[in-house]
Amino acid sequence: VEINLLFLESLLQNYEQDATATFLLNFTEIYSVVIANPDGRLRAEAQARAGEAITWENNANPQYCAYSANGVRLNLNFPYQWSPGNTDPCSPDFPGPSAASEPETQVLVAFLSQLANDSNSSLILHLDSYQNKILTPYLYDPLAPNPYAEELFMLANKLAYETEAVPVVGNGDNNFESNGTLLDYAYGELEFPSLSFRMGTQQSGGHTPACWFFNDHLKQASLQALTRAALASFDPYQLAYGP
Repeated sequence: VEINLLFLESLLQNYEQDATATFLLNFTEIYSVVIANPDGRLRAEAQARAGEAITWENNANPQYCAYSANGVRLNLNFPYQWSPGNTDPCSPDFPGPSAASEPETQVLVAFLSQLANDSNSSLILHLDSYQNKILTPYLYDPLAPNPYAEELFMLANKLAYETEAVPVVGNGDNNFESNGTLLDYAYGELEFPSLSFRMGTQQSGGHTPACWFFNDHLKQASLQALTRAALASFDPYQLAYGP
């Protein structure tokens, strides 16, 4: 969330002061979904205020688990290659009872579907926490036929430059499948060039990086990566190979 906001703020603050920021605001449209899981974010913030470890990752839908408001893992709830997966509604990685069952997912599906009708080129970046990787589609099966696999991996390398993130094809060395993800939906169903940018390490706090790690390692490098992504959005498959 903070990286997302800082990127937008830096563009606005540097408009007509910096050539790149001025160019991007004059010639691109940048859409930012700052918080895709607002109720889950409130749960995580409540844990932080209480001095607890921040463990909440799902939404806050209370209707599935009988004894806990466990919610749904939204990044497993998108309609492309969705799978029932873990059918235990009280499991932390419960993907929902059906594809796009959650209102948060439905809103993003409607928003991205509307963008897909635009004839201009686009690039979708899913900003996520933890793992320090930039993933290419497909997460449900890294061996699935992918006509732009090489171009997307090159783009991932371009964005990863001078960051601590490692470009990875699909789920790569994780050796497990992730069905119903935002990345695969945006790429596989809507045909957007898409990447998942996951920031942070287990040692620095996992899904909630410590302030020292954010300030000293994540912030500046990630903002530069987002700037490179915005510049590449004019033609992501071709500009991935440029300087």
